[in-house]
Amino acid sequence: MLENGTWFKKDAEARDYENYTKVFPNEKYRFAFVGDDINDDHKMFLSVGGEAFPTYLKPLELTDEFPLRFMAGGKVMWHTQTSTRNNKYLMQTFDSNVIVKDTNYIVMSVADAAERGLESGDIATITSPINSLETEVLVTERMPKGYVHMTHGFGHDAPSQKLANGVGANCSQLTDTHRIDLYSNCFTAKEEICNVARA
Repeated sequence: MLENGTWFKKDAEARDYENYTKVFPNEKYRFAFVGDDINDDHKMFLSVGGEAFPTYLKPLELTDEFPLRFMAGGKVMWHTQTSTRNNKYLMQTFDSNVIVKDTNYIVMSVADAAERGLESGDIATITSPINSLETEVLVTERMPKGYVHMTHGFGHDAPSQKLANGVGANCSQLTDTHRIDLYSNCFTAKEEICNVARA
């Protein structure tokens, strides 16, 4: 970084600043944090009390009641948003013995599940300071200890979607939609604490 001013892991040629005119035509995406060169969006952000530079925001503290961090996000790879939700093959409703069903599990680490006496396939309740949901557990070594994950796009309240209606749980109900990130102006879908227990 000190030598080149930037770092590209895969494309060494991208270090050539001449390429930037192709990637960022007419300096469209040039930005500055201070001075007369800041763009209109940044000026507006500063005018309502924003800080010129991104500032570290301490995450929510874990508690005895909520000792796990909840991460909502992502989606299953076989769907395109909600447009494919009523396809029985993609919903995998044709085989009751399928190993990974089309639902959003409470994905937990082996250690966290063992501490709670849970195994894959068990029904559990996930509780945050905002709400509680009940759904199936999936235990995996790919999830680090101390974290719980659920994918978006489930728990539809849409009777016209006969196959998708009510499948899984709407994990957005666990997060505080009034807690807004100062820089993106989005609610913090991955900034929640929770606990999981057998239902």
